[in-house]
Amino acid sequence: MIELLDIHKSFDEKQVLKGLTLSVIKGETLVVLGRSGCGKSVLLKLILGLMKQDSGRIIIDGEDISQISEEGMRKLRKKFGMLFQGGALFDSLTVAENVAYPLEEHTKMTRTGIEEKVVEKLALVEMEGTEDLTPSELSGGMRKRVALARAIALEPEYILYDEPTTGLDPITAERINRLIKRMQARFGVTSIVVTHEIYNAYMIADRLAMIHKGRILTSGTVEEIKKTEIPFVRKFISNQVGE
Repeated sequence: MIELLDIHKSFDEKQVLKGLTLSVIKGETLVVLGRSGCGKSVLLKLILGLMKQDSGRIIIDGEDISQISEEGMRKLRKKFGMLFQGGALFDSLTVAENVAYPLEEHTKMTRTGIEEKVVEKLALVEMEGTEDLTPSELSGGMRKRVALARAIALEPEYILYDEPTTGLDPITAERINRLIKRMQARFGVTSIVVTHEIYNAYMIADRLAMIHKGRILTSGTVEEIKKTEIPFVRKFISNQVGE
C-alpha cells in the first residue's frame, strides 16, 4: 500500500533521513518510534506530499508520488486523514464547522447530509452534543477527538497520527488509543502512528518500526520488539534513552 524506498531528507546542513526504507501493509496499524527530532513527523509530511524528499521513492497504491501532478496529489490526499499533534482545529469555527470543513471543501453533499455526517463522526469519537462549542472550550483530549472526527469525515483509507497521546493524562491517552483501534476495526483503515511513548505504542500497534540515525533500525510485532537484543532499542523501551 505504502512504500518508502531509500528516502533521504536534509534541512540545511542537518541530514534527518539517511536512506530510510519502510513498507506499510494494508489494514495494519504501524507505529513508528524514535527520539524527538529523529524525523518521525517529517515522514508523515513526505507521505502526504507536503514536503519533498531529496532522493528516494514514495509509492502509494502503486503510484510514485514524485511522478504525479499537483492535481493528482490533491486527489491522492483525499485517501488520507491526518491527526496533527496539536489537533490543528480552526479556532474561529465551532466543533461542527471544523468537522464539516473537509466535507464542504471536497464533496457536493447537501447541508443536511453534511450535518448528519458531522453528528455521526462526532458520535464515533465520543463527542456527541459538542457541535456548538468552540475549540477554546475543549480540553486537550477533547480537541484531539474532534480533530479525529474531522480526519475521518471523508472516510479515508489511511489515517496518519502525529504524537496522538503526547501531553495527555493516562486516562485520556487510553481513550485516544481505544479510538485509534476502533477506526481500524470499524473502517479497516491503514494507520501510521508516530510517537516516542512506548507504552501507548504497545497498546495500538500491529507492528512497530524504530527510526534511529535516519534509518529504520528494526521493525516487528510488539512481542518481537520486546525480545530484541539491539542495544539502542532495549534502552529505548526501558526508558533509558533521554529525549
